[in-house]
Amino acid sequence: MSSIPGSPSLPTVDNVQMDVDSDSDAEQAARELAQAQKWVRVINEAWVRHREEEKRLEEEVRQVAEREVEEEKRQVAVREVEAREAEELLEMECQYQLQVSTGVLRNSTSTDLLHRKIWRRR
Repeated sequence: MSSIPGSPSLPTVDNVQMDVDSDSDAEQAARELAQAQKWVRVINEAWVRHREEEKRLEEEVRQVAEREVEEEKRQVAVREVEAREAEELLEMECQYQLQVSTGVLRNSTSTDLLHRKIWRRR
Protein backbone atom coordinates (compact mmCIF):
# COMPACT_ATOMS: atom_id res chain seq x y z
CA MET A 1 0.00 0.00 0.00
CA SER A 2 1.60 3.20 -1.09
CA SER A 3 0.45 6.48 0.20
CA ILE A 4 1.09 10.04 -0.66
CA PRO A 5 3.38 11.71 1.87
CA GLY A 6 1.39 14.01 4.12
CA SER A 7 -2.01 12.56 3.24
CA PRO A 8 -4.06 10.33 5.46
CA SER A 9 -3.77 6.67 4.75
CA LEU A 10 -6.84 5.26 2.93
CA PRO A 11 -7.62 1.59 2.45
CA THR A 12 -6.86 0.30 -1.03
CA VAL A 13 -8.90 -2.29 -2.88
CA ASP A 14 -7.73 -3.43 -6.31
CA ASN A 15 -5.35 -0.49 -6.42
CA VAL A 16 -8.25 1.93 -5.83
CA GLN A 17 -8.21 3.93 -2.68
CA MET A 18 -11.46 3.75 -0.76
CA ASP A 19 -12.81 6.53 1.38
CA VAL A 20 -13.81 5.56 4.90
CA ASP A 21 -17.23 7.11 4.26
CA SER A 22 -17.66 4.84 1.26
CA ASP A 23 -19.85 2.43 3.27
CA SER A 24 -22.62 5.02 3.55
CA ASP A 25 -22.05 6.00 -0.07
CA ALA A 26 -22.23 2.33 -1.07
CA GLU A 27 -25.42 1.89 0.92
CA GLN A 28 -26.94 4.94 -0.79
CA ALA A 29 -25.83 3.64 -4.20
CA ALA A 30 -27.31 0.22 -3.37
CA ARG A 31 -30.63 1.85 -2.39
CA GLU A 32 -30.64 3.89 -5.60
CA LEU A 33 -29.79 0.79 -7.63
CA ALA A 34 -32.59 -1.17 -5.95
CA GLN A 35 -35.03 1.67 -6.65
CA ALA A 36 -33.91 1.84 -10.28
CA GLN A 37 -34.29 -1.94 -10.64
CA LYS A 38 -37.75 -1.71 -9.12
CA TRP A 39 -38.70 0.98 -11.67
CA VAL A 40 -37.31 -1.17 -14.49
CA ARG A 41 -39.46 -4.11 -13.30
CA VAL A 42 -42.54 -1.90 -13.00
CA ILE A 43 -41.98 -0.44 -16.47
CA ASN A 44 -41.36 -3.87 -18.00
CA GLU A 45 -44.50 -5.29 -16.37
CA ALA A 46 -46.52 -2.32 -17.60
CA TRP A 47 -45.12 -2.80 -21.11
CA VAL A 48 -46.04 -6.51 -21.03
CA ARG A 49 -49.58 -5.69 -19.86
CA HIS A 50 -49.87 -3.03 -22.56
CA ARG A 51 -48.70 -5.46 -25.26
CA GLU A 52 -51.11 -8.16 -24.03
CA GLU A 53 -53.97 -5.64 -24.09
CA GLU A 54 -52.93 -4.56 -27.58
CA LYS A 55 -52.96 -8.19 -28.77
CA ARG A 56 -56.36 -8.77 -27.13
CA LEU A 57 -57.79 -5.69 -28.86
CA GLU A 58 -56.29 -6.74 -32.21
CA GLU A 59 -57.90 -10.17 -31.81
CA GLU A 60 -61.23 -8.58 -30.91
CA VAL A 61 -61.07 -6.32 -33.98
CA ARG A 62 -60.21 -9.35 -36.15
CA GLN A 63 -63.17 -11.31 -34.76
CA VAL A 64 -65.56 -8.40 -35.28
CA ALA A 65 -64.32 -8.03 -38.86
CA GLU A 66 -64.80 -11.76 -39.47
CA ARG A 67 -68.34 -11.62 -38.07
CA GLU A 68 -69.11 -8.64 -40.31
CA VAL A 69 -67.77 -10.50 -43.35
CA GLU A 70 -69.85 -13.57 -42.47
CA GLU A 71 -72.96 -11.43 -41.96
CA GLU A 72 -72.35 -9.74 -45.31
CA LYS A 73 -71.98 -13.15 -46.99
CA ARG A 74 -75.22 -14.28 -45.37
CA GLN A 75 -77.03 -11.14 -46.55
CA VAL A 76 -75.69 -11.62 -50.08
CA ALA A 77 -76.89 -15.24 -50.07
CA VAL A 78 -80.33 -14.14 -48.85
CA ARG A 79 -80.52 -11.49 -51.56
CA GLU A 80 -79.52 -14.07 -54.19
CA VAL A 81 -82.25 -16.46 -53.01
CA GLU A 82 -84.79 -13.63 -52.99
CA ALA A 83 -83.71 -12.62 -56.51
CA ARG A 84 -84.09 -16.21 -57.77
CA GLU A 85 -87.51 -16.46 -56.14
CA ALA A 86 -88.54 -13.16 -57.71
CA GLU A 87 -87.33 -14.39 -61.12
CA GLU A 88 -89.30 -17.61 -60.69
CA LEU A 89 -92.44 -15.68 -59.70
CA LEU A 90 -91.99 -13.38 -62.65
CA GLU A 91 -91.55 -16.36 -64.97
CA MET A 92 -94.66 -18.00 -63.52
CA GLU A 93 -96.60 -14.77 -63.96
CA CYS A 94 -95.43 -14.49 -67.57
CA GLN A 95 -96.44 -18.11 -68.23
CA TYR A 96 -99.81 -17.53 -66.62
CA GLN A 97 -100.45 -14.41 -68.67
CA LEU A 98 -99.39 -16.25 -71.82
CA GLN A 99 -101.74 -19.13 -71.06
CA VAL A 100 -104.63 -16.81 -70.29
CA SER A 101 -104.03 -14.78 -73.42
CA THR A 102 -103.94 -17.91 -75.59
CA GLY A 103 -106.86 -19.55 -73.76
CA VAL A 104 -104.79 -22.52 -72.69
CA LEU A 105 -105.05 -22.25 -68.92
CA ARG A 106 -104.02 -25.44 -67.25
CA ASN A 107 -104.63 -26.02 -63.62
CA SER A 108 -101.70 -28.06 -62.42
CA THR A 109 -102.22 -27.87 -58.70
CA SER A 110 -101.80 -31.04 -56.75
CA THR A 111 -105.46 -31.08 -55.70
CA ASP A 112 -106.55 -30.84 -59.33
CA LEU A 113 -104.23 -33.68 -60.29
CA LEU A 114 -105.53 -35.77 -57.42
CA HIS A 115 -109.10 -34.95 -58.44
CA ARG A 116 -108.40 -36.05 -62.00
CA LYS A 117 -106.92 -39.37 -60.82
CA ILE A 118 -109.98 -40.08 -58.66
CA TRP A 119 -112.41 -39.42 -61.53
CA ARG A 120 -110.42 -41.59 -63.92
CA ARG A 121 -110.67 -44.60 -61.61
CA ARG A 122 -114.48 -44.43 -61.44
